[in-house]
Amino acid sequence: MKITFPVPTIVMLATLLSTAAHADNALNMLLERAVSKQLPHVLFAAKDVPWEYGHYNLHIAKAGEADISSASETITAHLPLKVRLSGKVKQKLFGQEIDIACETEFETPSEIVFKPLFAESLSSELEMLIPIPQTELNCQGLKLPIKSALEQLIAKEKPNWEAEATVELNKRLAELGL
Repeated sequence: MKITFPVPTIVMLATLLSTAAHADNALNMLLERAVSKQLPHVLFAAKDVPWEYGHYNLHIAKAGEADISSASETITAHLPLKVRLSGKVKQKLFGQEIDIACETEFETPSEIVFKPLFAESLSSELEMLIPIPQTELNCQGLKLPIKSALEQLIAKEKPNWEAEATVELNKRLAELGL
């Protein structure tokens, strides 16, 4: 199983956002452009990962430009995502278990919410929100609803993603002397 997650890129985004908690519109526009240009097209990729349906490949990419907003204590980066899931699903057919090639693709909005913690040194907490729309796997004509399974998958993986990105973000803030 190979999983890649662009933590340094998320850290760069968080570092920019953490230093602009009370940004005006021009600064938000500048940050939006920087985030949109600097984030890699592919944000997450996993291959041959086991799950309840068999094995899957997951590819998450940018589907548009970032939108930045801020409130009194948080900064939110909105980024549309394109999700492509493919793999082999185990199904029983006439008493035999077979693997069927399946795939789905959908777009979803995502949010990364940053909360700068101002103390002697700046640190930050973050939360990722990735809603899953109603979606089905197309398995050579057989349609399988998978919204619930994808929500469970994200619920399982998201704490690790958030923790890893938070550690890297705080490390980057310390390196910048903030």
